[in-house]
Amino acid sequence: MQPIVWDTSIYISKMRSGLIWDLADNDRVTLSSVVAAELITGFVNKPKGLLSFDLFVKSMTERNRIITPSHNDWYLTGIIIGKILATRPDLKNKRSLLFNDCLICTSGKKINAKVVTSNIKDFELIRQYINFNVSYQTC
Repeated sequence: MQPIVWDTSIYISKMRSGLIWDLADNDRVTLSSVVAAELITGFVNKPKGLLSFDLFVKSMTERNRIITPSHNDWYLTGIIIGKILATRPDLKNKRSLLFNDCLICTSGKKINAKVVTSNIKDFELIRQYINFNVSYQTC
């Protein structure tokens, strides 16, 4: 069964529609540590949300379903972002967001995961530089 890595946009969409952190029971979902870092920023001042998110992350960790970028993922991401900015200097202000998206792609690729996102524009841009499995979902 192919693992699935949800981009932050998918988690946010699911939270807005009443998602309760029961995803740990889905054996295909793998949590990207990049996505976890992006999500935790929204829970810091929300104790109830922070508690439930912490429990979700703990459950995913116990089930060994966390993917974290390696040195090679960071290095490859640096190369890709450099190439993107060389041809698209207008995206300089989006560098950190593109960096995170690219880290999700490079680390997901190494476990042959399908990245699921609603961010078609940025992920299609990244796909010009690295081939990875992706599925787009409108939110």
